[in-house]
Amino acid sequence: MSGKRKKSDGQPRMVRRKDASKVFTDPVVDLMPESEQLKRLTELERKIDFYAEKAKHSLAPFQRSEELKEKRTLRLYISHVAVPNPTEDDAHSMKWSLRIEGRLLEKPNATYRRRDSKKKKFAGFIDNIHVEFDKEKLSQRDRLVEWTRTPASVDADGFEITRTCTLPITAKISVAFEQTPKRYKLNVILSKFLQIDSGTVVEVNNAVWEYIRSQDLRDDESPDVINCDAAMQEVFQVEKLKVHELGQRIQQCLLPPQRVEISHTIRHEDNAHNFGEDIYDVDLNVETLVTSNTFMEHASPALSDLDAKITEHIEALEVAKEKREFMLAFANNPQKFILTWVTAQVRDNEEATTLSSLHKAARQSAPFYEKWTEGAAFQYLSEVADEKAKKQLQHSNSNKTTTTTAA
Repeated sequence: MSGKRKKSDGQPRMVRRKDASKVFTDPVVDLMPESEQLKRLTELERKIDFYAEKAKHSLAPFQRSEELKEKRTLRLYISHVAVPNPTEDDAHSMKWSLRIEGRLLEKPNATYRRRDSKKKKFAGFIDNIHVEFDKEKLSQRDRLVEWTRTPASVDADGFEITRTCTLPITAKISVAFEQTPKRYKLNVILSKFLQIDSGTVVEVNNAVWEYIRSQDLRDDESPDVINCDAAMQEVFQVEKLKVHELGQRIQQCLLPPQRVEISHTIRHEDNAHNFGEDIYDVDLNVETLVTSNTFMEHASPALSDLDAKITEHIEALEVAKEKREFMLAFANNPQKFILTWVTAQVRDNEEATTLSSLHKAARQSAPFYEKWTEGAAFQYLSEVADEKAKKQLQHSNSNKTTTTTAA
């Protein structure tokens, strides 16, 4: 049965508070004089909310989450390798593998130690990756591959996709990198208004509030009302705007984060394993131990020196902690520790080998397609046949000798 939602539905209902001037009308005040005090309290609460919102936006540039960010370069390695894999339907079919890997480049003359990027693998920088191949070469199920980060995701050094078809084939790779805080792309009108293409929610809010303060757009009689000028009216499509509505209006002008689009062609290469590679550099914001606190820009050099010493001591403590854990694990059970450590090193070495799995396939199949394989196989079979003939001759001679002795 359709109709209004009742309380028995078990769903919370959104109740919007009415303005005090509309609730406490003159007839209500005449009937209940005590309501005048509640009306004044409501007005006071509204003013407190306004100044709290204003103070929050004023302090936003000094948030610590922005202080621990620094722009670094992530180098992407997109490579492929292919080996012949003829089938009954297609004699020119190739078994190929596409690998997407990356690593964070060291900054020249860097004297700090990254907080967590050293331990972070390539997948730790990815929020979503989407790969699409030519629909003429592969089926619908095989031509689309997508990976999205979840709380249960395990970081890896890269991604590998293996398929079988004829070459060449084009892969369209779309990558969305992890960003904390998340950066958004601005729509055309807001981007033109603020003269920026992208930014976090805090950065965009600060830019809008800076414009409001510079143009003195706040209403003198009602501080929680913003009188939009021609430029703001073009963006928000209203003449007046409440302070608590500004954040929602800005959110409507934000678009999904910009992705990195790469096109890579897998083709026959002029080398032993049909190996090809493309390299790209992407700028990312990475957490570091270097802080860019705005409050410290005008501090004395002595405070800066103390901050540098604290950073050095933190680094030394972290290194000492890692050494202690390493030695303690060895002291508790040396045999198990060495076995575990060697096994991990072997596994890491296999993962670090760029094309280990394909090289195994190459060692098993590729040599049989070389020109010399036919002669080598013929020689091997000839030696086997000669060996069998010698054994048969020796066996027949021994039988003849036995027959003569018996006679």
